[in-house]
Amino acid sequence: ENTKINLMKESKYKQMRKAHNEEISGFTAYLQKRNYANDTIRADSNYTASFLAWTIQQQTQITEVTYNELLTYIDHSTGEGDSKTLLNRKLSAIRKYYDYLLYKGKATKNPATGLFIKNKQHTVPSNLLTIEELTAIYENYQVIDLRSQRNKVIIGLLVYQALTREELEKLEITDIKLHAGKIEIQGGKHRNPRTLKLESLQMLDLQEYISITRPEILKGKGIYGTGRKPDSINQDKAQTQLFISMHGSDDIKNSFLHLLY
Repeated sequence: ENTKINLMKESKYKQMRKAHNEEISGFTAYLQKRNYANDTIRADSNYTASFLAWTIQQQTQITEVTYNELLTYIDHSTGEGDSKTLLNRKLSAIRKYYDYLLYKGKATKNPATGLFIKNKQHTVPSNLLTIEELTAIYENYQVIDLRSQRNKVIIGLLVYQALTREELEKLEITDIKLHAGKIEIQGGKHRNPRTLKLESLQMLDLQEYISITRPEILKGKGIYGTGRKPDSINQDKAQTQLFISMHGSDDIKNSFLHLLY
């Protein structure tokens, strides 16, 4: 029964995407350039097409939609049986769509900014480390070889920029802007792309890693006799990826596992 309902929904979305093909195609290309996952792009395209269809029914120009009209859309969607989780996903898609319109110069504001549906409350974790304790972890980390030199740079990005493992794996050398003291983070499944400030105490370690440590690892001087060796190495990706394994591989999942321990 659920499969049948999902097929009906997908068929309905397909018709809506077709009716707004030009707009949805441009929006999809915009999301792809920002490295969103395929599933996210498909869902956002569906929800945006549905929203565009609703604006036509309301005889409202998309660039003239207001915050209050979005509240009316929420009421409409709630009446259709949408859960709070689904409503927030739709609002997320609408926010991205208006960001796209702003990018194209077709809109002057994003009416969905700051509009969220309150869902279940989440308990804030207790006993979190203070910034002083986190800084101490970074500053006291012992550097004794190429691996620990690489790991200290990773710890710095975890502590000061709060990067996720997914973001660390995606980092490329060109994302580090040492002269500007900044780092560019690529977008992911749950995060938008952004530019963050580098702390001054990170700069020297990053510069040494990029200019000395990383090339040494790539040349093979950092290869360890222990540890699981990759079945294959993507040489092209390893040449551009910021962090690589001690075997010169672009696959660094095991490296993060050992660092976590």
